[in-house]
Amino acid sequence: MSIAIDVRALTDVTPTGVAMYTVSFIEKSLEADNDVILWYSGTKRIDWIHTKWESRATIFHINIPNKLLNLSLLLFRYPKLDTYLAKKTGKQITEMIAPNMNTYALSADVTFTLTVHDLAFYIFPYFYSWRRRLWHRLVNISQLSACANTVLVPSQSTAWDVEEWLHVEKNKIIIGTPAIAEQFSDSDNWSLARQQEVRSDYALPAPFLLYVGTIEPRKNLETLLAAFAEIKKTRTDAELVVAGPVGWKSRRLVKQLTNTPGVMYLGYVDAADKPALYAAATAFVYPSLYEGYGFPVLEAQAVGTQVITSDRSSLLEVAGPNALIIDPHSVTDLADAMKSCL
Repeated sequence: MSIAIDVRALTDVTPTGVAMYTVSFIEKSLEADNDVILWYSGTKRIDWIHTKWESRATIFHINIPNKLLNLSLLLFRYPKLDTYLAKKTGKQITEMIAPNMNTYALSADVTFTLTVHDLAFYIFPYFYSWRRRLWHRLVNISQLSACANTVLVPSQSTAWDVEEWLHVEKNKIIIGTPAIAEQFSDSDNWSLARQQEVRSDYALPAPFLLYVGTIEPRKNLETLLAAFAEIKKTRTDAELVVAGPVGWKSRRLVKQLTNTPGVMYLGYVDAADKPALYAAATAFVYPSLYEGYGFPVLEAQAVGTQVITSDRSSLLEVAGPNALIIDPHSVTDLADAMKSCL
C-alpha cells in the first residue's frame, strides 16, 4: 500500500510558500514510515528532487508536457493518475495527496487528500491576471474540494473560508499548522556575523524597514509605499528594503518600487540569506490584504524582529500578541506603526 504525493509545486524555478509546505509534508510523510511515491510531470527532469529523496521514496517523472497532460486531465479525465502511477511503479496506491490545487483525474476508490492554502483567487479574483483567473476556473477548486475525502488547511481563517465559500462539510476540514523552513531553526543563520555578511552582499542601508513577499496587488504594496512616503517627510533617513519575486500584475508595482526615494528593491532573495535579512531589519512590515497563513510573519518573529501586519484573514491568528496590528487600508495607521519602530 502506497501514498502518492504530487510534487509539481517543486518544479517552479523560484521556490514559493507552497513549495516549502510541500517539502515539509513530504518529510513528515517519510518520518511516519509510509511507502511514498513522489511524482511530477513535464519534459524536464528535476534532478534535486531525485537527489534529495530517491533513497527514501519512489520518484516518478511523468515525461509529458504539462500543457498536454493538463488538457487531457481536464477534457478527457485521462489518465487516471493513481492507476497510471500504479502501473508504472508496480505499487498499489491507496491515497493521492495534493499539496496544492492542480489538475487531477482519479479512480473512484482512491482516497484523495487536498490542501487548500487560501482562497484569495476565489474571493478576490481581480488581484490576478486573466490567465491565472482562467487557470483557476479550469482547475475548479469547488469540484476538487467536493471530491476530496479530506481538505487540509493551514489556519482557522482558511478553514472558515473553505466552509463558507466552497461549502465543504466541517468534518472534512483539518487544520494543520505548517512549519517554517529549517534554516530558521539554527540561530547561527542570523548571527551578528551572518547579518554583516548579508548587509555587505546586498549593500543594505542601516537601519531599514523590511518587506519580504511576492510583488503583487494582494500584498498591498501601494499602501506600504504611501505610508513610507509619509514617513520620509519627517524622517529623511528612513529606508525601506523590499525583497521578493514578481507575481501577477506586478509591472506597475515594480516601477513604483524602483522610482520611490529611499526604497531598495532586491528582487528574489536566496532562502539561505533570509534569516539574517530579517534579523538585520529594524522591523518587518507585512500589510497584506489576505493570507491563508503568512509564513513571512512567522519567519520574522523566529529571529526576533518586530512585526507590523494586518488585521485581516489569518494574519491576526498567526502574528499573536507581540505584533503591531494595523488596518491595511489606512496609510496613517501603517505609517504610525512604522514610525514607532524607527
